[in-house]
Amino acid sequence: MNRKFSEEDRRAVDLLLDHGAATSGVTRVAHAVSQKRLAAAERVLKLLGQMPAGEPSIDLVAATMQRVDRASAGHVGRATRRTHLPQPPVA
Repeated sequence: MNRKFSEEDRRAVDLLLDHGAATSGVTRVAHAVSQKRLAAAERVLKLLGQMPAGEPSIDLVAATMQRVDRASAGHVGRATRRTHLPQPPVA
C-alpha cells in the first residue's frame, strides 16, 4: 500500500518537527493544519522513532570532509583542512 502525504500532512510534520509535539508552539500555529492531521503525523513520527537506527559508516567523517572539500573546491580563501582519520564507534 502506497500512501502519499498531502500538503496538509506536510505542514503537520513540519510543525511537529519545528516546534515539537509537547510545546504550546504547535497549538499557536496549528490553525493552518487540522488536529486530525497533526495527530496522524505525530503517530507516524513516533513509529519512525521506534525503528532501529543503523550504525553510521566508520569513515563517515572522512567521507563528509571529502565531500565538503569537493563542493568548496576553487573558492578563494579556503582554509587547509586537517585529514580526519576514521574513528572506531564508541560503545
